[in-house]
Amino acid sequence: MRAKQVHQGLKQAEPPRAPATPTSAFWVSTDTESRWTTMTTTASCNVGPPGAQDLRTPTVTLAIIFRIRVLGVNPNFAAIMLRIAAALRHRSGHEAQQGRQVAEAARGAARRALGGDAEHATRIQAYHNPVPRGRTAGDLFDVTGDDGSLNIFKNFIRNRWVLGGPTTPIAHARREVAAYRVSVLLGFEGLVPHTALAELKHLGAGSVQRFVPGKQGPRPTVHSYPDSQTQEAAVLDYVLASLDRTAGRDANYLIDLNGNLALIDNELSLPTAIRDISRLKSEFVHMHVNQRLNDDVLAKVQALHPEQLRGALHDLEIEPRAINGALDRLQEIQTNERITGAAWRPGEIIPY
Repeated sequence: MRAKQVHQGLKQAEPPRAPATPTSAFWVSTDTESRWTTMTTTASCNVGPPGAQDLRTPTVTLAIIFRIRVLGVNPNFAAIMLRIAAALRHRSGHEAQQGRQVAEAARGAARRALGGDAEHATRIQAYHNPVPRGRTAGDLFDVTGDDGSLNIFKNFIRNRWVLGGPTTPIAHARREVAAYRVSVLLGFEGLVPHTALAELKHLGAGSVQRFVPGKQGPRPTVHSYPDSQTQEAAVLDYVLASLDRTAGRDANYLIDLNGNLALIDNELSLPTAIRDISRLKSEFVHMHVNQRLNDDVLAKVQALHPEQLRGALHDLEIEPRAINGALDRLQEIQTNERITGAAWRPGEIIPY
């Protein structure tokens, strides 16, 4: 059975969209009965954070309207008003251009960093013979890619609901892919296996993730791993606000054959709201709250421009409120050089 790959990420093959040029207009109209003349000048540009033109934010129009009585008006008044309007148009256009330059640089860096994601999506173009997997048969399948790789396909039709978390199968799938992309942007190599969006005939849309063989036997405690690995896991779980990083027998992280951490089952993340009963559940986050990050981990976190994170999540159609929350948590770490938990308030951080 073959499937059509649906890759809705930062599109490598497409050049960046040309930014919209700020526009302006001027016109004059006269009401002959009331003897009022209306002069209107407009300046239009995209607004929002740097890079708004790439993020489909609304365009607003600044309109300056002058109503002048035809009789008894100083003839120089109109000229003065036109000069003021022209200056405002120039300023708004300059600021919009600066925003475009900053955002384009950030998104260009994101495209380069996510090269592996696009290559993975291109390389695994079809899946064969899906086989139901484990006790969750019906929404979890083993599939083989064209390149012979073993992958896990999920369509999330039976996934559970948590407060503030995703509520539809495709929203779960997008968060699975988001975890992989954000780990790549942070430079956390191998922390999350290659993941992409896909659609399988008769099974619908979902996520497909490269299978990672894990070590057999009892899983060591999180304190048994190097600080650099557990700190990377903590940063990712905190930025994404993992709601279900379980430990113990049903832990949703693996220890690969080289002894490295691999985080799986990342769909319950990126909540759209934080309430006093919200629970960010991750033993990695809990153990590193208010501990300064190691220099190498901190350098990776500091290198991520917030607009790169925004662009990666926006292209997956993650909800704006969830994106804003992730940006707040990233900037908290960058500012304080540690996870403080301030950007998760009034919610609580629990280990399991």
